[in-house]
Amino acid sequence: MQNKNYLSELNTNKEIVIQAKQIYYNCQQVMSYKKTTINLKLSDQGEVLHLKDGEILKREVISNQNEMETILNLEQLKHLRWEGQYGKQNQKIGKWTPVWNENVLEAGGNYNDFGQKEGIWVDLHENYWEGQQITYRGEYQIGKKVGNWKIEIKSMMSDPKIIGGGQYKENTGEKIGMWKELNEDFDQCSQIVQAGEYRNGKKIGQWTIMNLDNDKTIGGGNYDEENGFKIGNWIEPHNKFNEESFCEIKFVGQYNNGKKIGIWEIQVESAGRKNLKIIALNNYDQESGQEIGKQTELFENFSNSCQIIYHGEYKNGKKTGYWQTLSIDSNTEIGGGKYDEETGLKNGQWIEIHENFDRHLPIGYYGSYKNGMKIGKWVTKYFELNTVMQSDQDIIGSGNYDEENGLKNGDWLELDENFWRGCQVKYVGKYKNGKKYGSWDTLHQRQKDEVKIGGGSYDEATGLKTGVWVELYEHFYRNIPIVFRGEYKNGVKQEPFNQEDLNFI
Repeated sequence: MQNKNYLSELNTNKEIVIQAKQIYYNCQQVMSYKKTTINLKLSDQGEVLHLKDGEILKREVISNQNEMETILNLEQLKHLRWEGQYGKQNQKIGKWTPVWNENVLEAGGNYNDFGQKEGIWVDLHENYWEGQQITYRGEYQIGKKVGNWKIEIKSMMSDPKIIGGGQYKENTGEKIGMWKELNEDFDQCSQIVQAGEYRNGKKIGQWTIMNLDNDKTIGGGNYDEENGFKIGNWIEPHNKFNEESFCEIKFVGQYNNGKKIGIWEIQVESAGRKNLKIIALNNYDQESGQEIGKQTELFENFSNSCQIIYHGEYKNGKKTGYWQTLSIDSNTEIGGGKYDEETGLKNGQWIEIHENFDRHLPIGYYGSYKNGMKIGKWVTKYFELNTVMQSDQDIIGSGNYDEENGLKNGDWLELDENFWRGCQVKYVGKYKNGKKYGSWDTLHQRQKDEVKIGGGSYDEATGLKTGVWVELYEHFYRNIPIVFRGEYKNGVKQEPFNQEDLNFI
């Protein structure tokens, strides 16, 4: 997930929704990252506010229109702050230190009088959190990395160890020589690293992809010596590749000047088994690298317990016509819908699967699209994997999207982002133009009953949390039934929030 400067968008729209990541318990009860969203809002005072569900997580004063520190890790937004001094031009100067939940971290470094990093620094990895403390250690000169840098990891149960690193060229700050780097989605579930050579900041020659858990080679290929593009035969593991609890997924095919060409296989080897299955043969145009003809794509959270694929056709690089959602396990179509032939946008009736879908939690969303925008009533309900589009299943969530702008309006019953069989939490309340307002209740499924375990109010004008709230522990599930009670003022949490245990295990 790449960071970017969102200031130009904010200057135009004042508030935008961006993609971020958060830690959650997956179906194997292991902490892993998943996608979420946060709001960025430009205040009347010129501050950029980072918001999530009516709470202001961070305020950022912008001193330079070309610089904006957008943190895309929800754990860091909630628990991390930096302490240091500002100069007369609102630039950072002197020593700056990170603090996590009031604990000073052994990280940070110094800024010079021009607001540039200088000397020895310990930077935090974008996926840093208390359960997986990944840092970069090395030297800055006038704001540029130079010399040898080490990538280190430490957990709450282990000492730091070096898992990667390499050299930066003086003056330019470009990577040079041999490097070992972390995969973008590196976490406890998928510890994938890449090793190879850089020349003047570009990857060249043979690169090997390895599983850090056992140092086993699981993929790789070559980069062109001149321009650093991928070329020739490649084996690329899935971003969430895991040999123990998830399927081992690889994409096998050819690149030409950085573009996929010809036939690419999707290979799956189930965890604990030796049999290899080719579940798809996808075709890419030899010139443009665009997908052509019939294609098969994996559900983002494809795993042993969630073997879901999408199947349909591409035309001129866009999805077109009817796309099926299929369960490999049951050999059944469980959802799908149509893409417009001209625009490639979703239209008409759709059945989509829940983000945390697996065979133990078969949940789908049912509703309509118009030009790629959800409209009208959408319902969330369970369905059987060996049936097609049943209509008599229990509805566990519902609400309406505006026909004109696609924003949520009126009464809603919606599932928690981390809803799974160990955390069956829902929220009930009202939306107005896409913002929550008024009283909202938090419900928890206890056997056959739904019990209110929390809630509070959102301001009708701003959509910010206000007054007394009872909130779930951020990693709440049935074996950790903890809530916190406290107060919000204008979206800002007023400490302390006091812990309360729900005794329903």
